[in-house]
Amino acid sequence: MGIAISVLGLGAQTCGWLDTSVGYSGCVRQITINGQSLESVKYSPDGTILAIGGSDAVLQLVNVADGSLIRELKGHQSRVTALAFSPDGKLLASGSGDSTIKFWKVADGSLIRSINIPLTKSNSDMVLAFSPDGGLLATGAYTTGVRIWQVSDGKEIKIIPDGSFGVAFSPDGTILAAATYPASKSSPEIVLWRVKDWTKLATLSGLKYIARPLIFTPDGQQLIATDGNIFIWKVAEGSLVRKIEDNTKTLALSPKGNLLVSEAGRDSFDFRSPYYMKLWDIQTGQKLKNFGKMRNLISDLDFSPDGQTVAAASSYEIVRLWKVKPSS
Repeated sequence: MGIAISVLGLGAQTCGWLDTSVGYSGCVRQITINGQSLESVKYSPDGTILAIGGSDAVLQLVNVADGSLIRELKGHQSRVTALAFSPDGKLLASGSGDSTIKFWKVADGSLIRSINIPLTKSNSDMVLAFSPDGGLLATGAYTTGVRIWQVSDGKEIKIIPDGSFGVAFSPDGTILAAATYPASKSSPEIVLWRVKDWTKLATLSGLKYIARPLIFTPDGQQLIATDGNIFIWKVAEGSLVRKIEDNTKTLALSPKGNLLVSEAGRDSFDFRSPYYMKLWDIQTGQKLKNFGKMRNLISDLDFSPDGQTVAAASSYEIVRLWKVKPSS
């Protein structure tokens, strides 16, 4: 395995594809992790580091400024399906099909702690979310349900048994949203929990399939999820604000909360056609444009903290950084 960096300028022939999108979109950098199917990509809170995880169990930390490899993090024995930086950027949590969650020190790449979690090979995908104060980590998986861990010592403090495909803390840390698939139900639901005493506050319905990821808006007033279509709920009332017809598997919300990017599949039934993304205005539900063509399926998305760039990981080797537009 190796890493190759391509620094690319804006223009019509970026990233080897003809990008016909209108405006300020374009590929500004390509990162190739040879031989990997990539599954997770995350910016550090200060936007200087990109963490990448995939099929070969090795994590890559990449310098966003110049695309250079900072270091590799080795310790997992199977594919890495989830990544999360702590809010202060000092820790990186990784979830893997080897049934472990690992905490890494970002500054030197040292392994701080490894926690075992009972996954099965057929359902090894995991989701992770730090609380805003960095004190808790929520994990979710179909076979383990939602589990809450103290970051300081790795102690498990809460189990919500229903299989989970999405977890998110509200920006003020008072609410945990968990997308679960109760055994007694025919469709998934999103449950809102009060963190201080784990009281169930509300149940959000309407989804037909699994929901991943869950995203709170920066003001904490709305929650966004997808089952292919995009759903936006008002948290205080538990009411559905908007449903956007789409066919996506992953989402990313801009730091200001005004723009949403979704993975959009191929633009035709021709297997040679590229995959791409859609940019949405979250207030109106209107699609602003298609952009960001990729040769392979887009597996994960993340907005840079300054809102200027979206990182898109593909199912084969490549992460591309796409300029969205100024002040996004």
